[in-house]
Amino acid sequence: MDCDDRRSTVGALSIDLRTRSVVYRGVSVELTPTEFRILELLSSHPEWVYTSAEIADACLDCGGSTDSIIVHISNLRAKLARAAGGPSPIETARGFGYRLSRSSAKSLSTAQFTDSAEALGDNLRANGRFSEAAAAYQQALDSIDADDRLTLASLHLKAAEVAVERQLPMEAISYNLDAETILRATDITGHEEQLDDVLVQRAWIRCHAGDLQDAYDDCTDLLRRLDGSGTAKQRIRLHGCMAMSLLAMHRFVVTPETLDHAEQTYNAWADSGDLEEAVFPEWLLGTTLLWSGNITGGEQRLAEALRLSEELGERSLVPLILVSLGVAARRRGDARLAEKIGMRLLSETDERERLPGHAGAAHGLLCWATWRDGDVDKAAEEGQAALEGEELIPMFPFWWLALAPLIAITLRPSHLGDAVGYARYMLDPSQQLLPPELSKALATACSAWDASDDSRALGALEQAVRAGRAEGYT
Repeated sequence: MDCDDRRSTVGALSIDLRTRSVVYRGVSVELTPTEFRILELLSSHPEWVYTSAEIADACLDCGGSTDSIIVHISNLRAKLARAAGGPSPIETARGFGYRLSRSSAKSLSTAQFTDSAEALGDNLRANGRFSEAAAAYQQALDSIDADDRLTLASLHLKAAEVAVERQLPMEAISYNLDAETILRATDITGHEEQLDDVLVQRAWIRCHAGDLQDAYDDCTDLLRRLDGSGTAKQRIRLHGCMAMSLLAMHRFVVTPETLDHAEQTYNAWADSGDLEEAVFPEWLLGTTLLWSGNITGGEQRLAEALRLSEELGERSLVPLILVSLGVAARRRGDARLAEKIGMRLLSETDERERLPGHAGAAHGLLCWATWRDGDVDKAAEEGQAALEGEELIPMFPFWWLALAPLIAITLRPSHLGDAVGYARYMLDPSQQLLPPELSKALATACSAWDASDDSRALGALEQAVRAGRAEGYT
């Protein structure tokens, strides 16, 4: 390392300690104060491994959590990698901590650039930065040797996965069809499973696009054709797709068939022992158990999913895990835990690409927690933040997280119209099916309001608030 009082240089990385600026491979990199302090620490002794605790002690303000180091390091890596169009110089010493590599000055061949762009896409996707991951995969596709058909098809599949995460089904199906075309024009002897991966992915795309029955039928046909010969990953995805299709078709009422597919998803992973596939089966089984009424079993699986996501650096499902854990906290009537989960969920949505519902769900949890604490003004503020920050759209079926407590908050004659409007949203067919007593009371309120019977509408909503309290709706 070249160092004076103002600047340190490690390979292609230059840090100006006076201006607090960073240049990597000739590109200026904008960092937060915490990210700069972490990079300054790592650069002080290149190749030294620093634990998360050591980094937290040196770089975080008083009270900072070592858990947040994972997020800061991930963001720092992504910024450096974007600047270079290749890998970040920060490496993980698995089980120990992080180090700054001196090898950042090496130039990249075309093949190395493709590999680096793909690795960057994988990292960004794991951290929920789906738009940036899509751009990285496109860089890899633009640079790859067209004769490397198997890798080319694999990149198309990864680009399709990110398009699914971004809720762009037409883009996803385009990449998926391109992958199939490439493979069918290639001698894939010994690589037939890659073509099966294309068909498995297509069923997933249909599920996310809302073609639930078609997705379910495609998975059934594929499982029958594979007849036990498919890979563990294929079985995980097929049974997982079937469980999720059934959950959505039945508006998150768990049937025995749904639970069976969730369990088979989990068992396929457990039989393989592949940690890279661990988070999704844990989340799916935990969520399914929760919706079936097994709160304790669901929480155990969800807590394990959260632990694994942090340990493995696979954080793309963290918002969904937190939403389910927040629901469990509300089912138990635990306002403190719901508030804690809501705050973490809000932090997660600030650290990644915002997808519809996640920030709204966070504010919904905070709305309910503050309502239960008796802080009506704060609860109303959180409820409005949920509604203003995100649109009420069908792709997020849990708007009751914010709407149900908002009904209780606005339950007075002068705001009766607002409360009835929230009730209508909760009853929308796109939303989770509510308990019968709650659903009936909300429907009665809407009918009474339409008939200009304000007194009856008010009474029905009061009944809905009472009916929803036991299960954490209100």
